[in-house]
Amino acid sequence: MTTLAKSGHIEIPQGKIAYRVYQASESSNKTPVIFIHGGPGFPLYGMENDFQNITSERPVIFYDQLGCGASTIKTGSESDDSFPPYPPGYCG
Repeated sequence: MTTLAKSGHIEIPQGKIAYRVYQASESSNKTPVIFIHGGPGFPLYGMENDFQNITSERPVIFYDQLGCGASTIKTGSESDDSFPPYPPGYCG
């Protein structure tokens, strides 16, 4: 049975990246897969069910891009100007 093993946020200068790690107990010692999704603008909430066959074989790390889903992005003077923020409301 695949379960949510860990979730949280990683803080970077541009904001906070939300992540979730799913794995079956017997897959915990295998090399994890990092799910890199296209976008921008599409949170991963709910997509984990589409990847049950992978998460039963090895740990899978999902994350929301900055400004999408459960991730946040800093704007204005707090943000690194070399990292352009998405337009307001772009990530639904």
